[in-house]
Amino acid sequence: MLIPKLKNTISNASLGVLVLVWVGQGGRNASVMHGVSLSFFALWLILLMRGELARPARHLLLPSVAGLLVCSGLSAIGTPCFFNTAQSLTKLWVVIAFGVIAVSCWEANHRKAFRLMMIGGSFFQSFLIIVSHWRHRPAPLFLPGNPQYVSLWLCVAALVAAGSALDRLEGKRNALFGFVSVSIASAVFLLPTRSAVVALLVGIGLITARRWGRKGFLSFCAALLMILAALPQAAWTSFLKTEDPLAWKRIDIWETAVRGLAEKSIFGWGPGQFETLYREHAVAQGDSWAHYEMTTSFAHNEYLQVAAEHGVLALVFLLWGLALYFIKHRPRTGSSLGQQAAVLSAAIFSFFNFPFTLPACGFLAAGLLSAPELLMEENDRRREGGGMALRAGRVVLMAALLALIAWNGLSVWGGKMWNPSTLIKEADGMLHAKGNGPSPSDAEDAEEKLQTAIHCCGSDPEAWHALAHLNLDHKSPPDLAAAKMAIRQALRWHPTHAPWLLEWSRLLEREGNLEGAFRAAQQAARLEPNFSGAALQVGRLLRRRGDARKAEAWLGHLLRKSLKRLRAGEGLSPYAATLLRSDPDDIRREISIAQMDQARYGDALETLAEIRKRADPDDLVLEAKAHYLLGHMQESRNRLGKALLADPGNDRLRRQYESLFKKP
Repeated sequence: MLIPKLKNTISNASLGVLVLVWVGQGGRNASVMHGVSLSFFALWLILLMRGELARPARHLLLPSVAGLLVCSGLSAIGTPCFFNTAQSLTKLWVVIAFGVIAVSCWEANHRKAFRLMMIGGSFFQSFLIIVSHWRHRPAPLFLPGNPQYVSLWLCVAALVAAGSALDRLEGKRNALFGFVSVSIASAVFLLPTRSAVVALLVGIGLITARRWGRKGFLSFCAALLMILAALPQAAWTSFLKTEDPLAWKRIDIWETAVRGLAEKSIFGWGPGQFETLYREHAVAQGDSWAHYEMTTSFAHNEYLQVAAEHGVLALVFLLWGLALYFIKHRPRTGSSLGQQAAVLSAAIFSFFNFPFTLPACGFLAAGLLSAPELLMEENDRRREGGGMALRAGRVVLMAALLALIAWNGLSVWGGKMWNPSTLIKEADGMLHAKGNGPSPSDAEDAEEKLQTAIHCCGSDPEAWHALAHLNLDHKSPPDLAAAKMAIRQALRWHPTHAPWLLEWSRLLEREGNLEGAFRAAQQAARLEPNFSGAALQVGRLLRRRGDARKAEAWLGHLLRKSLKRLRAGEGLSPYAATLLRSDPDDIRREISIAQMDQARYGDALETLAEIRKRADPDDLVLEAKAHYLLGHMQESRNRLGKALLADPGNDRLRRQYESLFKKP
């Protein structure tokens, strides 16, 4: 058993490490987060080695947490992205580690320090928000995360402070907590975040119902309805963000999550694999010029996130734990009631957002749920520290913690070696750093990095696409089979990415599979109706399949559309800019070839004359061919001569010149 001094040291250390989470932007700073994880896992390991299992084993939420961990472990088996899976499981375990430390070691003074830390930081943040709103400036965010996360912290802290204000304390202290609670709640309304406002109102409703009974709750509801009825329409429009086209996109994301869950419902897609699900089941975003590239790693609903990644069984365990907490936990003091209202507000908030992907929010919840009132009665657990089950659980937990400590220790210095995005960037730098192209050794090193990225995350389409690019453009001779396999894998994980479908079409065309190339180009054009590159490929393949008349009509329509369309400007994503960017001269070249296929050589010359940049050797060759077929030998000779002067090292042009104009 822990001696009191060591127990106090561990408690103080856990609170000190928690401060580092703020320094690390709530857990987003990977280097800081690895140190935080190592610290919490080491402290948990000390507890296990000392036999400290009694209090955690009597915790009300133990069955829910254990079931969630088992389901997460099973869902991690066979996932295509080892790195993301390991990172996601580490986040889950480190939050649980913090909760175990709080349950095992914290005393009343440590819980009080945790609450004051949360309330004090939130009060300072609310002060910044109120002052910035008064001065009509954007508020600096002191708390970790974006405004959504900050609003959750404010909401939780306001309710915890309100609960403290209800305790029978000295009058001045009671009034101070009330003032702090109102100030923080005001900042929630000023942000404003819809889900946080709803969560705050629900939390206040719980406090009034538990503190003043049915009459108090009905009075709160009546007052709320009166306030809502008095709000002007402009306030409702601003609050609901009805003019923002992206304000309700999360409904489409929820539909996508349900689609993916229907495919893999028992154990889900694996921890950290929601983006893989989204790539395969995304709902079309039809109200944007370039709409299929919108992707996300989060379901914007914590419950759907858990179900999609860990499976329906994990969601059942999670909901079971929440139900037990609210059914069996009856607060005795105002501070405990404020904590329960804060937990309820976080649960409501999680229906609309994904807060617990940020470790700071997980630590917040673990600290709130570790209150002594959640321990079961002594009669419910006759054997606290012994028994085969507890001994076996201790061994399993120690093995898991040692594995997590090893993983985080390696990640401190080796994270870049396994991070797919880092490896892809390094490989890209090797391939494109030199103006004359990479050396054979650079290409080999780049391929090794891409293979490592694929090994760590087989579902990363960027890695597969980069490998296809390497095999196609940076190998001599190009490895068409390897490039074809890599592009097929990239499209497997991102089937709605129109630029890659266009590359697939061009690769099939290069192999001579015109029918397959035509179908791929048509699919890209259907997915992105404004993708001029895909539409141009459709017209080119129509001509190559022998339908020159239809190709000319298609390309003519595309040319008119291209001339009318506004050029891609600022504010568009790189993906949208790529799709909307078009060169009318490329379309005119294809139209001229289609006209020559119909023996309309004069029309072809007129089309070529409209090209703005006519110094291109290929354009001169096309003009030479049209003049030759019209019988204008001297004009044809002049065009080919100019093409040779523009590109004297082109053997193809020289052979064509000699074959057309052999001297008798």
